[in-house]
Amino acid sequence: MLKQTNESKSISQAVLSMLVCFTLALPLNMAVVSFAHALSVNGQTISSQTIKKRSALLRLRKQRSGRSNAINELIDDTIKLQEAKRLGVLPSQSEVNQAYAKFAKNNRLTVSKLNAALTKSGVATSEFKAYIRAQMAWPRVVAAKAKKERANVSQDKILRDLRTSGKPKPSTQEYFLQQVIFVVPAKKRSRLAKRKREANAFRKKFQNCKNTKQLAVGTLDVSVRYIGRKLAPEIPDTWRKAVESTSEGGTTPIKVTDRGVEFIAVCSARTVSDDKAAVLSFMDDLRKNSSAAKLSKKYLAELKSAAKINR
Repeated sequence: MLKQTNESKSISQAVLSMLVCFTLALPLNMAVVSFAHALSVNGQTISSQTIKKRSALLRLRKQRSGRSNAINELIDDTIKLQEAKRLGVLPSQSEVNQAYAKFAKNNRLTVSKLNAALTKSGVATSEFKAYIRAQMAWPRVVAAKAKKERANVSQDKILRDLRTSGKPKPSTQEYFLQQVIFVVPAKKRSRLAKRKREANAFRKKFQNCKNTKQLAVGTLDVSVRYIGRKLAPEIPDTWRKAVESTSEGGTTPIKVTDRGVEFIAVCSARTVSDDKAAVLSFMDDLRKNSSAAKLSKKYLAELKSAAKINR
C-alpha cells in the first residue's frame, strides 16, 4: 500500500514537471454552460467521456478540474490540433509515443508503470497522449505562422514605407566581434570547472582583438574565431544581451556550450544608420512584437473566434 501511495505522488510530481516542457497556454475562463447537447468544435464531436477524462487529468495537474474547465481546455486543444493538421505539422503517433516514453524515463518510471499510475489516478493513457500531442503541435503552428508573417514583409516594402513616412532611418549598433572557445570534448565534460578558470584568466589578460591569437599561444585547445561585422539584430539571442552590455575592447562573461567554455570579444562598436540597419531594426521590432507568447495568444483567439463551437 505504501508503495502505491509513493507511486501516486511520484506521477503527480512528474505530470507537473512535464508541464514545463509542454504547456504553452492556460485554458481561458469561460462561462458555465448547459451540457444537455453534444460538444463539437468545427464539426468534431467531443464526448462526455472525454470531458470526464480531461477533468481527471486537470486534477492530476493540480488545476481547477470542473467540467467547464475541462471543456475549455479541450476546445483549445481541438482547435490547435485542427490547425496543425491543416498546416501539415501534426505530430505523428510515433512522435507522441516517444515523448510519452521519454517522460516516463525522465521520471524514473517504465512505460507500464506510468500507464498503471495514470489509470490509478483516473487518467486514461489515451487522454494524456492527446494532451501531449496538442502541446507538441501548437509550437509548430505558431512557428509556421511567425515564419509566414516575416516572409510577407519585403526589404523593398520596408524602405518604401520609411521614405513615405518621412521618418529618419532607424539606427542600430554595429559590432566587430571575435569568439574565443576553450574546447571541452563531450567525453571530457568533467574538465569544465578547470576550463572556466582558464577562460576567466584569459579574459583578464585580454587587451584587444589584434593580439588574441598571440595570447592564446601556449594554451591547449583554444580556438579563436573572427566573426567580423554584425549588426545588433543579427547577433543570436544567446549572446546579444551580453554583447550589448560589453564596452568596446571588452569581453562578455563566459558561457558553457556544447563546444566547451566560450566568450565574445567586442573589437569595436559604433552606431550606424543605413538601409541594412533600417531593415534589420524593423524586422527586429517585428520579431519582438510577435513573440511566441503574444503570437500564440492572438492566433488562438483568432481561430476560436472563427470556429463553430456547439455546446
